[in-house]
Amino acid sequence: MLFWLLLLAFLPSSPPTAQTYHLSPTGNDAADGRTPQTAWRTLARAGEHNFEPGDTLKLAAGATFEGTLHLTQEDAGTAQRPVVVTSAEGERATIQNRDTTAVRVLNAGGIVVQNLILVGKDRTKNRGHGVHVVNTLPGADKRFFIRLKNLKASGFGRDGIWLGGAPADGSQSGFEDVEIAHCETFDNQFHGLYVTGIWDTHAKGYANRRVHVHHCTTYANTGDPDFLENHSGSGMEIDDVEEALIEHCLAYDNGFLCNARVGGPCGIWLHAATRSVIQHCVSINNRTGRGLDGAGFDLDGGTTFCTIQYCYARDNDGAGILVWNYEGAPHELAHNVIRYNILENNGRRNDYGEIYLGTGGTPVRDVAVYHNTLVSSAQPGSRAKCVWVGGKPNEVIRFYNNLFIANGCPLVTLDANQTDVRLNGNGYWRPDGKFEATVGTQRFASLAAWQKTAAGRETAGFFGDPKLSGYGTDEFPLPEKLTTLRGYRPRPDSPLRGRGVALKPLGIEAGARDFFGKTGPTNAVGAGR
Repeated sequence: MLFWLLLLAFLPSSPPTAQTYHLSPTGNDAADGRTPQTAWRTLARAGEHNFEPGDTLKLAAGATFEGTLHLTQEDAGTAQRPVVVTSAEGERATIQNRDTTAVRVLNAGGIVVQNLILVGKDRTKNRGHGVHVVNTLPGADKRFFIRLKNLKASGFGRDGIWLGGAPADGSQSGFEDVEIAHCETFDNQFHGLYVTGIWDTHAKGYANRRVHVHHCTTYANTGDPDFLENHSGSGMEIDDVEEALIEHCLAYDNGFLCNARVGGPCGIWLHAATRSVIQHCVSINNRTGRGLDGAGFDLDGGTTFCTIQYCYARDNDGAGILVWNYEGAPHELAHNVIRYNILENNGRRNDYGEIYLGTGGTPVRDVAVYHNTLVSSAQPGSRAKCVWVGGKPNEVIRFYNNLFIANGCPLVTLDANQTDVRLNGNGYWRPDGKFEATVGTQRFASLAAWQKTAAGRETAGFFGDPKLSGYGTDEFPLPEKLTTLRGYRPRPDSPLRGRGVALKPLGIEAGARDFFGKTGPTNAVGAGR
C-alpha cells in the first residue's frame, strides 16, 4: 500500500480545470462570476481575482465598462494555457476610461487580450494608454507570450497600444513572443502603437524579441503640441527589439500636431532594432508640425540588419523612406536593406523627397538600396528630391537598379562630403527631358556628366522614358492590394527590363520576387520586373 501511495505522489498531476468568468453591467461583485447569471459587475472586482493559467474573462457583448482592468504577475498564464480577456460572443464590449489606462498588464506573460473596444474620453486630458503591457522586473527579465488581437483603441493621451520594458535597474527587461494583430488605433496623442524598452548607448541587448505586428491600422494619432522635447504622433514605432516583423499594416494622417524642437513623427518605423523587417505596408499622408521627419517609413538610430521591402509610401510631409542615425543612438546604424518599394510624391514640406539617408552621429554604414521605384515632384515651399544623402560622411551606401522619376526637382542630391556613395544600374527620367543631379555645389545636367563623377558610376544606367503603365494614376491601395498598383508596371516595350546590374556578384541578394509578386530575371530596373 505504501508503495502505491509513494508512486502516486511522484506521478505528474493534471492541470487544474480552466474556469470562465463573466462581467456584466447587471452583475454583482459579491457573486462568483462563473456564469452569465452570476457575473461580476465591475472591472475592479475582476482585477482583484487571481486568474489561473487557462482561465478566461468574458465581458458582456456590446456592454460598456468604466475604469481599468488590471492584470498582474499573479494572473500570468503560459503559452499553452494563457489567461484570456475577451468579449462574449456577439458585439465587442467597450472599456472606457476618462483619465488613465483601460487595460494594464504588469509583469505577466501568457496573456491574451482580444475583441475589445478601448476608449479614452479625451486625448487632450487623458494621460493613459488603451492597452499598457509593461515589464518592470529587474535583471533583463523577459515575459513570454503576449497576444493583442482585434482591439480598437482611441482617445488616449499617450498611446493606443504600449508594450515594453521599464525596469528600475535600466536593464533590457521586456517581452518575447508577441503578436499584435488586426488592431485599429486612432485619435491618440503620442503613438497609435508603440513597442519599446529602456535603452542607452551602453545597451548590449534588446528589451523585446520576436514581435509580430500584422494587419493593423493606425491613423489620426495627432501628436502633442505642448510636448517640445521629442517627437509625438507616430503611427507605429517599434524599438528596442530584435526579430520584429511588421507586415500588412496601414498608417495614415498621423503626426499633424507634433511641435517638437528635436525629432518628428513617422508613419511606421524601427528604432534601436536588429534583424527586423517592415513589409507589405502602406504609409500615406503622415504629417509633422515643425518640418522634422514626417516620413512614411523610417530606419532610425541604432537599426542593424533590418529591411524595408514591398511597401508603398505616398504624400508624406517627410521622406518616403528615412534612414537616419542621431548622436547618441544606442547602437550603430548598419547593414540594412531597402528594396522593392514604391515611393511617390513625398517630401511635401521639408525637402527630403523619396529617400533621405544621413547621420548626425556615427556614420550610417552598409546600406543597400535596390529595385525601388521613386517618383518625386516639386512642392510649394519644399524642394524635394528622389534621393538625398547628407549629414556627416556615411560609408558604403549603394543604390542599384532603382528607377528615379523627378517632376521639376533633382534626381539625386549628395552633400559634398558623401564620398562613399555608389550608384549603378539605375534608370533616370524627368518628363521635361532635363537631367539634374548635384554633389555639393556641383550640378550635373546630363547623364554623361554624372557618369564621370565618383558617385555616378553608371556604367549600366540610362536616362529615358521608363514607359510605365501610367504612374501617378492609381488610388492608394490597402496593404492586401498592393499588387494592384498597375500604373507602376513596366509596359512590354519598357527599357527597364534587362538594364540593371547583376547583384549577386556584388554580394547582394536580389530577392525571389518583385513588388508585384512576379518572379523571373532580377536585372530589371525599378520595383517591377
